[in-house]
Amino acid sequence: MPNTNQLIAKHWDNVTRTVALPRSRWWLSGRITRHVNRIVCGEDIPGFNQGAVALLNQKTKGRTFKRGLSIGCGGAGKELNLMKRGVVEHFDLFELSAERCKVAKEAFRKNGYEQNVNIINQEFALEDASAYNFIHWDNSLHHMFDTDKAITETYSLLKPGGIFFMNDFIGQSRFQWSEAELEVVNSFRDSLPDEVFTLPNGKRVKRRVDRPDLKTMINRDPSEAADSESIIPSLKKRLDDPVIIPTGGVVYHVGLNDILTNIPEDSPLLSLALKIDTIASRSGLNQYGVCIAEK
Repeated sequence: MPNTNQLIAKHWDNVTRTVALPRSRWWLSGRITRHVNRIVCGEDIPGFNQGAVALLNQKTKGRTFKRGLSIGCGGAGKELNLMKRGVVEHFDLFELSAERCKVAKEAFRKNGYEQNVNIINQEFALEDASAYNFIHWDNSLHHMFDTDKAITETYSLLKPGGIFFMNDFIGQSRFQWSEAELEVVNSFRDSLPDEVFTLPNGKRVKRRVDRPDLKTMINRDPSEAADSESIIPSLKKRLDDPVIIPTGGVVYHVGLNDILTNIPEDSPLLSLALKIDTIASRSGLNQYGVCIAEK
C-alpha cells in the first residue's frame, strides 16, 4: 500500500499531466487576479500573486533576500518570479511530485537560474534545515496536516529581520463550507442562466454546491485543505505583528468553480460575482488571504 506522501505525489503528478479547460479556475482569470491584487496592494495590476509581491516590496522597501525556503513549491513559477524580480537570490524548494519538480527544474534552466536553486523531491525535514532570510508559503500551507506546526517551525528558521510571506487558502478545512458560505454561493448560482452549467467539453456541472464527501476527497488528495482553518489563528499566535489581508473567495472560488470558463472576462455576471464576493469578504467570509511578517 502506498503511504500518504506517495498518494499526494501521485495526485499532483496526475494534475500536472492533465490539460484543464481554459479559465476553469479563478487564478486563470486576469480580471479576478487584478481584483485580488487591488485588495492586497491597492493597485489594479495584472498577474496571479503580483499584488502580494507588490505589497512585499512596499513593506520591505525593495529589499533582496539572500536565501529563501519554499515548501510544496509545485512548478515553482511563483518562486522563479521572485528571483527574476530580484526579491530572492537563492531558493531551497521542496516538492513531493516528481512531475512538478521536472517542470520547476526546466523553468529555472530556461531562465538561466539553475545555479540559484535547489529543488528537492521529498518532504521537508526540519532537522536538515539551515537559517533563512525568506520563508515562502504560496497555496501550499493549506496542504500541511498541522498548519500551526508548519508555521511555528518555518518561522523559527528565519534569521532576525527575515520575512515570512504567505499567500494561501485559509478557508474551511477539507472544504467543509459553512452554512453562510453555502447560502451565498447557492443564491448566486441560482441566479445564473442554465447554459452556464454546460462546459465546452459537454460535461454538465451541478447548479447547487454542497460540501464534498470527506472520504472521496481524502482518497483523491489526503493533503487538500487538511488543516486550513487553523492558519489565521496560528499566524496571529505565532508571528510577530503580522500583516494579514483577507482576500475573499467564497464566490470567485467556490461559486465560479468550473463554470468560470463559460463567463467572459467582460461579462456583467463576473462583475456581479466580484461585488457579491466583496460583500461576503467584508462580512467575514474569506477563503484566501495574504500575510507578511518580519522577524
